[in-house]
Amino acid sequence: MQLSFVQLDTVPKFETLTEAYVYLAKLVAQLNQQAFLIAEAVNGRLTLGVGAEGDNLAGRWMHFTTTGVEQELTHNLGVVPVGFLVIVPPRFSFIDKGAAVWTTTTISVICGEMNQAVSLFILPPPIQDL
Repeated sequence: MQLSFVQLDTVPKFETLTEAYVYLAKLVAQLNQQAFLIAEAVNGRLTLGVGAEGDNLAGRWMHFTTTGVEQELTHNLGVVPVGFLVIVPPRFSFIDKGAAVWTTTTISVICGEMNQAVSLFILPPPIQDL
């Protein structure tokens, strides 16, 4: 059943109780449909992607091999990241934020072990004032 959307920018005036009931039924159906779409988007549809590029969450995948010293990674997000998620950690060590200042194009990380395969998801700051 296709419903016409209820106009919410004006206060309707009803001639009969039936008109009011039909209006409210359409409004409840419309709100229910929107709530379902929001719940569907949040419950199981938010993903980081498949490891090559992000999906519907902002961020950037980084796959690299550690060097045992601080190293710079190019992310090109256009904003200074707020952090990263370690998706595939190094086998014999851990990843930490490096001492170099993070920029809109690069971050620095450090791992005490060499030749460790790592996958990070770089997190941008929240979007402001949509």
